[in-house]
Amino acid sequence: VDTSKASLKKKADGGKPRRSILFGAAMGALVAGWVFSGNYVFTGLFTLMTVLGQLEYYRMVMNTGVYPARRISVVGGCSMFITALFAPDLHQLCLPFFALLSMGWFLTMRKQTTSIPEISTTFTGMFLLGYIPSFWVRIRAIGSDVAPTRLAKLAEPFLTFLGQKADALPS
Repeated sequence: VDTSKASLKKKADGGKPRRSILFGAAMGALVAGWVFSGNYVFTGLFTLMTVLGQLEYYRMVMNTGVYPARRISVVGGCSMFITALFAPDLHQLCLPFFALLSMGWFLTMRKQTTSIPEISTTFTGMFLLGYIPSFWVRIRAIGSDVAPTRLAKLAEPFLTFLGQKADALPS
């Protein structure tokens, strides 16, 4: 019986390449579905990722003792995505408006004096995790005569099959 560390490690890693390939293929399919989905699904999932990213960023910063205006910034980031989708001409107004709101909150609602790191962290999160990525939504909206989803042609045979099966069911 071979119980050397090398043989035990080899046995333990036996299924890892297969799992890695399966995981990579699944992630590729998920991302491809997200990218080729319609503007509403793309914007919704992108907004969700942005909210999670902003909250993670602010949590890491808060562990250092800096407390940004995270709620205003997260709402501002979401509004930037939604405005980029539904009112692209007003999209540029979101960042200054929410910057004004956050500065108003810092000046009037805080009991302590606001520090420069708190202000800069708020603006960094709002700009890098809200404003810049929302331009991807605007780019997707160019040529808005595109169908709500680009996956409709792929799903059409499956949906037709389901419709036929549903029609064949007894009433």
